[in-house]
Parts: sequence; structure tokens; C-alpha cells
Amino acid sequence: MGNLLVRAFWGPRPQDLDDGTRAIVQTLDGLRELDAGLLGRWFDSGKSRTDALAREVAVEFEAVRAHLRRNGEGGSVIEELGYNFYAWNGAPNDDDAFAAILSFSVTSKWVKNSVVIGLPGAWANDLASARRALDLVVSIWQPEEANVWDANHELLLVAEL
Repeated sequence: MGNLLVRAFWGPRPQDLDDGTRAIVQTLDGLRELDAGLLGRWFDSGKSRTDALAREVAVEFEAVRAHLRRNGEGGSVIEELGYNFYAWNGAPNDDDAFAAILSFSVTSKWVKNSVVIGLPGAWANDLASARRALDLVVSIWQPEEANVWDANHELLLVAEL
């Protein structure tokens, strides 16, 4: 069956670091309300599954802020590329493994702000939960476009913006 992806994109928009951090926390909290078993805990990447599981990212303001990354080159930050957050849900099997990748405060005309989050493939059988995840992302991030795709790259839902 494969997993689903909720995706949202928007063009250049500066965003305060604290506001972006709060939006990530709201997003992860909302996902936990949809499925605490699969979307309730998040982890940093690691050299192995075991290593990553030792790096839980608490869904709290300070922990999320400390986990944000800046894009750069040669040790310098490229301001126009904003902030990035990446986490994995720590699922014991690959079929239930999802990532949350969020980029905000991007001001470059060449790179978009984005939210891309894996969702359970079983939600394709009843799109109500996928719709709630999509609506959650839209309400928090106010993107220019947002949708849900399946593993076969078929468009399942489009947000009403």
C-alpha cells in the first residue's frame, strides 16, 4: 500500500524564529492527536536506528528550537534559506516509519517554504484522517498550495485555500 504524504508549499515569506518554532510544535501536537501511536514521538536522525532512538526530540518549544538547522556553506549561514526541522517517528518497522520535514522563513525566490510529513498508508482507505492532517497543516502554515499524495504519486486530496 505505501505511505501517504501531506505536502504544503509557499513562496518567500520571512517568519520570526519563535513563531516558526511554535508552528512546528503545533503541527507535531496536532499530528499526535490524530495518531499518538505512529505520530506521537519524534527522533533526530542517527548513524543507526538504535542511535536515532536515543535522540528523541521532545515536542516542546525549547527542544524544537534547539533542533532547528540553518542552511549554509563553508560554515556560513545563507539567510535566504531559512530554518529547517527534520525528525523521524521512530517506528520499529519501515512500513510505519514517517519523517516530518519543515522549512520556514525562506526568502529566496528559488527555494520554497515547505511542510512534508509522512502519514499512515492505511489512511488511504478512509481519507478523513488525511484530510484532518491536511487541514491542520493549512491552518498553521497558511501555504499557497497543499495536498496529500499516495506512494504511487497519485493526488488524493487538495486543500481548499
